[in-house]
Amino acid sequence: MHHNREIIEERICNLLAQGHSLAAICRRKGMPAPSTVYKWLAEKPEFSEQYAHARGQQADFYADEIIEIADNCPPIHEEIAKAKIKIDTRKWKAARLAPKKYSERAELDLKSTDGSMTPIKITRVIIDPKEVPQEAT
Repeated sequence: MHHNREIIEERICNLLAQGHSLAAICRRKGMPAPSTVYKWLAEKPEFSEQYAHARGQQADFYADEIIEIADNCPPIHEEIAKAKIKIDTRKWKAARLAPKKYSERAELDLKSTDGSMTPIKITRVIIDPKEVPQEAT
């Protein structure tokens, strides 16, 4: 029984890495429901790690596919519009799957090696002027 599950887990990960969605994979004959896959991910760290790796590969697949779509798009307005939607969708998904690699947001490293950017604690004390001794004023 477990051997069969491991084969299915491996197949799921292989298909993910080839760009298939989990929903499409789970619609295939002999594949479990998405809820079962999520349960397996929670139960089995090895599968969870393999799944995460497959999702990273899926992001790379989408990045490669973006180039193919752009290169093979005929110079027809309708085809260009369809290609743009495909490209934007794949860019969005790749950025969610591997944000460090494919996100368009610039990540700033605010750490400094010399400590010059180390945060300092500032305490604000509010004093009621009526409570200040006369000689302090």
